[in-house]
Amino acid sequence: MNERLKQIIDYYNITPHAFSQKIGVSEGTVRKILSENTTIRSDNLVKISQTFTEIDLHWLITGHGDMFLKNRQTIPQEQPSDNALRMIADLARENGQLQAEIAELKKELAMVQDAPDASARTA
Repeated sequence: MNERLKQIIDYYNITPHAFSQKIGVSEGTVRKILSENTTIRSDNLVKISQTFTEIDLHWLITGHGDMFLKNRQTIPQEQPSDNALRMIADLARENGQLQAEIAELKKELAMVQDAPDASARTA
């Protein structure tokens, strides 16, 4: 998700500090997401979607689709529904779980690659 957040910041040609001020979070929160690839909390996803209404939240969370919503004119300017907030939270949670699984798989792969060759042990 950090690469997509970088894309938003780059597109609007703003600094992480300016971005954090626009969405109402600390600069440290934004910098942590950008540098550590941490999951964006659901409340912060809501803040981003309310501030940058043309950004497709599904794209931001999953990386699928386009950065911008196709039909910008129909974007409601009201608070997201409870259902939408639940969906955002579920997607953010799933994204975090998948990132954790990827990290574990990378560790396992590194261990396998670092292990002595099995055929060398039997010789």
